[in-house]
Amino acid sequence: MINIIYKLKKIVKFVFFVIILITSFIFQNIFCTEKKWKLIDSIPGMFYKSIENSKDFTKIVSIGGKNSVQAIRISLDKGKSWFNIIDTVKVEIDTVSKESKAVYFPIKLFDISVTDEDIIYIGCDSGRIKTSGDFGKIWRIIKTPFTKDEIKYLKFNDLGNGLIAKNKNFSFTSDYGETWVTRPYPDNGDYCRFTSFNFEKIALITFNPNDNNYNHYYISRDTGKTWSEITLERITDFCFVDENTIFAIGNYFNGLHIMGVRSRIYKSTDSGINWDIKMDTILDYSNGLYNLKFKNTNFGVAFGDNESIWQTEDGGETWYLLLDHYIRKSSSSNSMLADVAFLEDGGLVGVTVSTFKKYIYDPKDPLVVNNSKANEGVNIFPNPAGEYIEISGLNKGLQPLVHGIEITIFNLLGECVLSVAQTFPSVDSGQTGMSDLLRIDVSGLPAGVYFVRVGEWVGRFVKI
Repeated sequence: MINIIYKLKKIVKFVFFVIILITSFIFQNIFCTEKKWKLIDSIPGMFYKSIENSKDFTKIVSIGGKNSVQAIRISLDKGKSWFNIIDTVKVEIDTVSKESKAVYFPIKLFDISVTDEDIIYIGCDSGRIKTSGDFGKIWRIIKTPFTKDEIKYLKFNDLGNGLIAKNKNFSFTSDYGETWVTRPYPDNGDYCRFTSFNFEKIALITFNPNDNNYNHYYISRDTGKTWSEITLERITDFCFVDENTIFAIGNYFNGLHIMGVRSRIYKSTDSGINWDIKMDTILDYSNGLYNLKFKNTNFGVAFGDNESIWQTEDGGETWYLLLDHYIRKSSSSNSMLADVAFLEDGGLVGVTVSTFKKYIYDPKDPLVVNNSKANEGVNIFPNPAGEYIEISGLNKGLQPLVHGIEITIFNLLGECVLSVAQTFPSVDSGQTGMSDLLRIDVSGLPAGVYFVRVGEWVGRFVKI
């Protein structure tokens, strides 16, 4: 009988916690407005495909379009202003039938590569590559032998090395595109996703129409001469960080996650031989995180559905939520981020797949969950919380008592619901009064999801 009562109590607590999460999810969808991104550019009815930044993170180039219009959009001032290079369909009137007919269709654009010297390369249809050496003022066309192929992916450097991926195979050059070597994908697979590091190491996702369209995942360490199949499942993107370090991201649906999809980030430090899970979390939006991109060996982002961003600042060892549901009342509330570019001040420019919009991230927003290198190891517990929360890691037990530190707690609307001045540390360690714990009384808060800010640090917790 005692065991039955104990199990019932556990079930009740679990159900209550699920109700809290569902309530917060509904609350965000109904009431939350834009808080994290600023709309800085929009052309209705067009579709972004890719965006890249210059090496100094001050210039940005993006591509997009639809059947009748293709556009290259460039900013030279960190996304504050843009100029457009528009390529549109040309129509003439037939002198006999008096009917209009298209005599020119714009070159379709698929992917961007920007070299260290700020030379832009854009993969196009009919095996063409558009390139500019002055960041968009003058352009020329490189014609490859692959006139029937769309160049889905490309990567170039300033030494004349280039690599392009097409539907059935990929090709590489070492003389600025004068000559090419072509190699097939393994097992006659079709292109799905392609990324490379220094042109030798390649990570590839293919699907095979003769194999129920299942995706397969491969790594090559010799520019595609040989391939090793990866045993990971449901991977949507790979990202190389250095010669040996590569990340993968995947999403899992098993019918049990009523709140959404489970997204996982994997890391390999031996070129894809062994993998460790670095993030495994259930996300309450339909499609999860689909893409990975790194600014350098430490700073990277994972992004995808609902224009959400997860971020790492320690080389992918830990990931934290940077942007979640704060734009669901915008016109693109269910839009997926197609790509992001990095700014020199730590900000981001993101492009969505459905509305040709650019958003610039404001790192000064008070609700940003900031887990910078200076605050590694900072934790909130218990979480979920009842009467109080304790924050560890802010002081490392090395500093003397600080009187009157300001603590602010925000709800999901961004409203301050609690603000107190409190001595830090607030829990005595028993050793000269120094401690690593800050205790905050949250007993007066209603159940829900909250953000707590202490100085420059911001964390998130659930109150039950």
